[in-house]
Formats: sequence, structure tokens, C-alpha cells
Amino acid sequence: MRAISILAILFGIVCFIQVISGIYLFFVKYPIETLNQPLNKSLLGVVEVAFPHFLAISLTVFIILHLFYFFKVNLKVFIFAFIFFVSGILNIISNFLIVYISTKFYILKLLSFLAFEICFVIACVWIIFLFTKRLT
Repeated sequence: MRAISILAILFGIVCFIQVISGIYLFFVKYPIETLNQPLNKSLLGVVEVAFPHFLAISLTVFIILHLFYFFKVNLKVFIFAFIFFVSGILNIISNFLIVYISTKFYILKLLSFLAFEICFVIACVWIIFLFTKRLT
């Protein structure tokens, strides 16, 4: 029981660090006043950024959500997983939309990033709650 508690605390710390660093890096790279004024990038430049992010976001979502399978999975978890994954994918796709279609898609970029981070926090807290509830 003590080992699981330590793991839950460490998991919470890592989740907290990831969220804080993600928010910090997002707003350092995309300050609010320049979100609708993207730099001109080639297709290769956008793909070079999008591909590793797609792998990292997909892997992050998979790792976090697979922990839910230790518990009773219901429709809420599936809807949450869908929103979590789609917000991550929209965050990546919005780069293409901003550069090649319209700068107005910066709103999609901002909202999808915030939705992804909020889902990440909810998932981490939910998992810690479920694990600690199971132990008591």
C-alpha cells in the first residue's frame, strides 16, 4: 500500500510538471498578442514540427488513458478519451490551418491546447483518485 501511495504522489508530480512546462512553452512560443500573426513556414517546416508532436501526443494520451482499464470503464471514460485525443490532434492540425488557410484558426489552436491540458489534468487527478480509492 505504501509503494502505491508513493507512486501516486510521483505520478501527480510528473503530471504537474508536464502541465506547467506545456503551458509555459506554449505561451513562450505563441504569445497571445502574436497568435494570429504566424511566421511564414514551408510545408516541410510545419510537418517537421507536427510529426514528432503527433507521436508524443498520441503516446501521452495512450499512456494516461490505458490506466483507466484497471477500473470499470463506462461511457464517460470513452467520451473523455475521445475529447482528450481529439483536442491533441486539433492542436497539431491547427498549425496547418493557421499557415495555409487562415490566421483565424489561432483560436482553434488556443482552445484545443487548453482543452488538451485540462483533459490531461482531469485524467491525472481521476487516476490518482481511482487508485487511492481502490486501496482504501
